[in-house]
Amino acid sequence: MLPEIDRGRQRRDEHERFLDFLRFTNQVDLLIRDAELFRCQVTDVKELDGVCVGVEVQEIDRENPAFRKFRMEGGMAEFLVREKHSGKQGSNLIHLGPPSSESMETQTVSGENDPQWTVDDVDIPRETAWLIPHQEPAKMPRIGDVHVLRTSGLRGQVSLIRRRKDAIAKLATHSYLLDSLTAPGQVLMNSEIPRLPVPLGKDTVDKSKLTQIKTILGARPIYTVQGPPGTGKTHMVSWLLREILEEDPVAQVLITAQAHHAVDVLRSNAVQLRHQCWSAR
Repeated sequence: MLPEIDRGRQRRDEHERFLDFLRFTNQVDLLIRDAELFRCQVTDVKELDGVCVGVEVQEIDRENPAFRKFRMEGGMAEFLVREKHSGKQGSNLIHLGPPSSESMETQTVSGENDPQWTVDDVDIPRETAWLIPHQEPAKMPRIGDVHVLRTSGLRGQVSLIRRRKDAIAKLATHSYLLDSLTAPGQVLMNSEIPRLPVPLGKDTVDKSKLTQIKTILGARPIYTVQGPPGTGKTHMVSWLLREILEEDPVAQVLITAQAHHAVDVLRSNAVQLRHQCWSAR
């Protein structure tokens, strides 16, 4: 007699492995963000008519060091240089929080009212940075003061990780969605569409994206597209939205992303393509 195969147990094991992978990658992201907290000390203060016009801060050891594998190469100074020249929105804005804010937990519940500073100059060999007040500090900084330095966007990134953690926990209760993600071939229903509402040429999207658009329009109940940054996912979804709205002008489509900027770009692209479609008629 052949041994019985417990298909239900296999599914549960696959689900748990998938959830473990999501939990692990989310925790790694949190550790990376934790390494972007720097303990520093005020080493110089510039005043003008009793008003602070700049402070120099120097990195000092954290009481709770970041995980070694994720520590920033070059420390605070090189990190600030990279952020300043990254071109990201608000990348040059810095918060100086109290020493007690040297943990990820405090980044989600406090610190929003910490004075903001702009990075003016960085001395990498001395591990120092000159900061200019973006807004007048509540009190005059003093030489010797200890702060925890973080970028303006860190708090939002940590909140995103927390929300993702909650979403992973909720995902564990949705077995059908887990099946769709771990074994899409078992639940995917593909009713091939005869033609696209708006024909797409080779000069619009490449062959692989055209295939994906056709598959997505005919797939039920869920279809996942994965790809690293810069591979054209946003471009493809823009054309996909155009196809959906061309077929049904009153269709309601929910678009979410981990950042407002991504949604804004996608919305702008979709509106532009929609106008092009109308103009071509």
